Amino acid sequence: MRLVDSALWETHELKIGRVHWRANLDALPKNVDGSLTDWAMVQRGHWSAVVENAGGVFGITDNLRSFPILYSQSEDPMVSSTPTPLLAALDEPRRDLIAAWEFLYGGYLLGSQTLISGISSVEAGAITDLQTGKIVDTYRQPTSYEEADADPLEYMRHFYEVVIKAFEPLASSGRQLLVPLSGGADSRLIMLVLKEAGAKNVLAFTYGTPGSPEVKISRQVAESAGYRWKGIELNREKVHQRWVNPKNGDFLRATWSGEALPHIQDWYALQVLKQDPEVHEDAVVLPGHTIVGNEHGDELLSLGPVSAGDAADLITAHHFNLRGASKASELPDSLQLKIREFLDEKWIPDEAGHNSKALVELNLATRQARYINNSMRGYEYFGFDWALPMLTADPWETWLSGPRRIHTEDRRYYVEFINEEFGRVFETDLEYFMPPAGKIEPKRKQKIKSVLSAVGLLGPLTNMARIRTERRHPMVFEALAGNLSQREFEMKLLRGCRTLGIFCELFIANEWVPGQKVVP
Repeated sequence: MRLVDSALWETHELKIGRVHWRANLDALPKNVDGSLTDWAMVQRGHWSAVVENAGGVFGITDNLRSFPILYSQSEDPMVSSTPTPLLAALDEPRRDLIAAWEFLYGGYLLGSQTLISGISSVEAGAITDLQTGKIVDTYRQPTSYEEADADPLEYMRHFYEVVIKAFEPLASSGRQLLVPLSGGADSRLIMLVLKEAGAKNVLAFTYGTPGSPEVKISRQVAESAGYRWKGIELNREKVHQRWVNPKNGDFLRATWSGEALPHIQDWYALQVLKQDPEVHEDAVVLPGHTIVGNEHGDELLSLGPVSAGDAADLITAHHFNLRGASKASELPDSLQLKIREFLDEKWIPDEAGHNSKALVELNLATRQARYINNSMRGYEYFGFDWALPMLTADPWETWLSGPRRIHTEDRRYYVEFINEEFGRVFETDLEYFMPPAGKIEPKRKQKIKSVLSAVGLLGPLTNMARIRTERRHPMVFEALAGNLSQREFEMKLLRGCRTLGIFCELFIANEWVPGQKVVP
């Protein structure tokens, strides 16, 4: 086995075998007997491991896939947690054309395929034989849990206490904690648990266009908790000029994972913070990524048994809509096959609770693990440490073991508990940021959607609202569309593309930062 980016790994001789370990915040592997699954289940922190023993060479990722493991399947595999040095080690790196076509629909890939021909990836929470490419086992998957019989708000209190414990080591570390705040529930929860855990060295920040209501609410959230706050103003022209600078090719090459679009939402703010004298060099970024909120499809599941075909359309509309697809039949044949294989294994038409968790599992393994969690590479690029306490093992297991009623798309009990707790602890009643449609009571919203659907207006009105937001986004995403003019950008939106879909097209064509090659 050849570990291409070996400088990023530590090697430990443990009972399980020789362990090549990549982790952050000085997390160390626990030395215990048992199977590879037993060993993986007792590890804590953010980590990935490559284990060599008498049975072979195995790649193991934690439940959130903190660090990718890319490998060339062979008797003597080439392994890396970063794609760019792996490309340099290959004799003739080539693009996987099938994977590239699938990528344009979702911005990330299903299964073990990558955008690099001949290179595979270990999936989240999986143990993979790197010599054969076979998945030996998976662990901490949502569909395997028994649900608790508990009052939802009482269980929320229990979950809250588990999350506080997950934050305590960071709070007591003395290191500066940088918290990107939005105006929503996850940000309030972070402020609450940091205060409960005794954290003092906290600096919150929010970015957006001038006058953004989310910026205003975020500032109030931070100040109510007694923490310092910085606002980072996004100017479209300034952001665009920085983005098309050829130096940003280095950023893309350092932050892509080989199987997903680089996550660039925090890119501009991180540059500003890196130059701010109030921001410590060893600061730890604490984004609001969480195990909560991966549920979707409540409306369809509530209607009764759902066929695999309808489930495939639901998955398409949620995950693979970047080119405007709403039906599985509109996707490439290879991607349709992957979705069918997932449903053949996981879907039980008349078991709504089980199916809800199957959808959560897919979300965690794809969008969350491959795209959202890979935003950590951006923090690393700018020299920051990071932590995702709400995605670590104990909060993860606690949330997924909770009563069925807390697992809703609107997160109603989670939001209710956090807003009430925030008001009680900080003696304030702040506005909760959400899009206008989110403020409509769920049953009333469903009636409105039913009426609009019946008269054929739901799709067009939804699309118009989306385009209106995306053409002039509060986070100026349109300024990051390479050298596309505003008119060219808007025409793509009108043809059904989402902003991330436009980014995918530019990225795969090596035109996102003009003149900079990233993908083979």
